[in-house]
Amino acid sequence: MKNKVTAIFLLVMMVFAMTGCTSDEIGYLELMKDYTDLSGVGLSETIVIDYDGSMDDELGWQLGAQHLEIRLTGDVDQKNMTMDIAVAYRLASRGDFAPLSRLVMTKDSVIFSTEGIWNLYKTSASEAKQWSEEFINEVDAFVAANPYIAERLDSDEISWNKAALQNLNQIYDSLITNHESFESAIITAKDGGYELVLTKDSLLTLISNWLDFAVANSDKSYQLANDFIDYFQTFYNAADDEFALSKEMWQEALISIQGDWQRLSDQLKTMEIGANDRYVESIKMTGTEGNRVYTNKGQSIIEELGLKMTVNAVAAEKKVTIGSDITKAVTMQLFSDGLQEIIDRYTEFEQIVLMPDGMGFADVEVNGLFCGEATQNYSSAFMTTIDGSYAVSVKELFSLLNGISYQLNEGIVTVSNAEKDVTLATYDVDGIDYIKCRDLNQLGFNVVYEANPERITISQ
Repeated sequence: MKNKVTAIFLLVMMVFAMTGCTSDEIGYLELMKDYTDLSGVGLSETIVIDYDGSMDDELGWQLGAQHLEIRLTGDVDQKNMTMDIAVAYRLASRGDFAPLSRLVMTKDSVIFSTEGIWNLYKTSASEAKQWSEEFINEVDAFVAANPYIAERLDSDEISWNKAALQNLNQIYDSLITNHESFESAIITAKDGGYELVLTKDSLLTLISNWLDFAVANSDKSYQLANDFIDYFQTFYNAADDEFALSKEMWQEALISIQGDWQRLSDQLKTMEIGANDRYVESIKMTGTEGNRVYTNKGQSIIEELGLKMTVNAVAAEKKVTIGSDITKAVTMQLFSDGLQEIIDRYTEFEQIVLMPDGMGFADVEVNGLFCGEATQNYSSAFMTTIDGSYAVSVKELFSLLNGISYQLNEGIVTVSNAEKDVTLATYDVDGIDYIKCRDLNQLGFNVVYEANPERITISQ
């Protein structure tokens, strides 16, 4: 139980400890709440990430030095949680931005464009070097014919979005009501707005001070915890009692956590952190109602990782219309199915090797040709034994065999390829339909079993 309360405490602390109830901190909260309540803004935001490659070996990365800029432009309706944003990027500090996608969220759908994502993939993916010109041209035409993918939100998701926004405003109110004796000391008024500065020393002091506040004012910190739990449950659509927390549980855990934190903070004080490591954020709202402009500038520096990120955002209040020009969109399933049909036409299956693990699964190695080049892919599949013979999941097996279609009925599967239609027996085990590997002989495949180590090879 302590682990559960500790997890809740850490989440609550991360949300609430960043701001207290000095006049500057309340002003910061009120500004954030005003921004959340804006019914429409035109957004222009640039995110710049620089990485010097110094931690590749330690972290297992192979990135090398990288520069990435992401630009977000478009309209956002904060109050109704809708948006129409164009996402673009560039990999140098100069030059044109390349479009990546247009992201639209309406009251009942999420929509995004496909062309920029495909263009990035075909020019950047290592495997793209082996693709034939014919394959690329065919996918180009397919993407042009299907410029948008749309997924409808169900009524529960729509209600959840509205409730999440409402509860977020309640979080702001709870902070102002229950934090009157706490001061974060990291937020100050500056240049007509507010600045938040967080360093190693201020972070350690902040956590220690908030823990002291939480223990000394357990009624208020308990109320903050419950307000956050209400928001968290709404945000993740969790059951009302999933994170239930009694006052006694909270008080007992706080005392225990306080002792744990003292030991941890002593260790953190000796941690090597760069002299320039910090998080700085400046926010400001100018103008009058109907013409307000919100600005946000932020910078994060982690010298040990060789990482620096800056954010510059301007949101100008305006009337917005979200996604009204989009008239042609397909579902993700239809788009995936159409793309898979193209891939299948350029894929030649040679063999599949199934390696049972004895625990209901098999490692799968797939060998073949794609655009005339040898390929080798790996996956896993459900596998069991039936009457002493190995059997594999029907759905997973035939997803690996291009040029074959199948139709499942109760107890049988009808399999079709270019040469024949064959009906084979299936076996339901715990809700999964299986087919015996040896029955694939009837489709013209060679099926070979090896005992040491166990492996089943299915080949043309």
